[in-house]
Amino acid sequence: MIGLDRLLDRRGVLAAGQFSPEGEVVRAVGSLSHEQMEKVAEVCGVHQLHAEDTAAKLARITGLDWSHLNGWVIWAGKLALCVSGNTGVFAEASKADFNQLMVDLFGPPAGEHPGQWWTPRDEEGTQAAAAAGDDARIPVTTDTHKPARPMKFIKDKDGNGWLCDKDVNIDGDLEAQGCWRCEDMAFPMGR
Repeated sequence: MIGLDRLLDRRGVLAAGQFSPEGEVVRAVGSLSHEQMEKVAEVCGVHQLHAEDTAAKLARITGLDWSHLNGWVIWAGKLALCVSGNTGVFAEASKADFNQLMVDLFGPPAGEHPGQWWTPRDEEGTQAAAAAGDDARIPVTTDTHKPARPMKFIKDKDGNGWLCDKDVNIDGDLEAQGCWRCEDMAFPMGR
């Protein structure tokens, strides 16, 4: 996830903030007053509990894995509130690039490698692994993923790095062509 100041620079974003599990403002930037952000933090704290409860109910109903709530989005009228963990972003729905916001909010933290992570075993597997002296976690990988399209790295005239589609017009507006400015992205460190 990228920082609040960089989130605020995203197209359509009005405000961004972080809140504690108790519903208190940790930090806020943007066009909402501190008092408004305090009220929003309270609402987010309550809604987080409801969203976790909803995920647990979906798991029971469907038998599918709904563990570990990553976040939630409320979209009503002309606005959307996107929340990941303890970070929320207010955006004008008609102006925001939700694909980019999802990458910014739900992408891996800087330094985390998305190619492999660990998931806990079920209770029986955890006990068996512990008895055998093995790790109680199962490695999960995304190494089989193939890129969707060819990309290339470009440096603009100001020396800024950009990740773009291979056939981008390097003399045109890179952001308008869908390129990502590298300083705005949390690139994970490889192994």
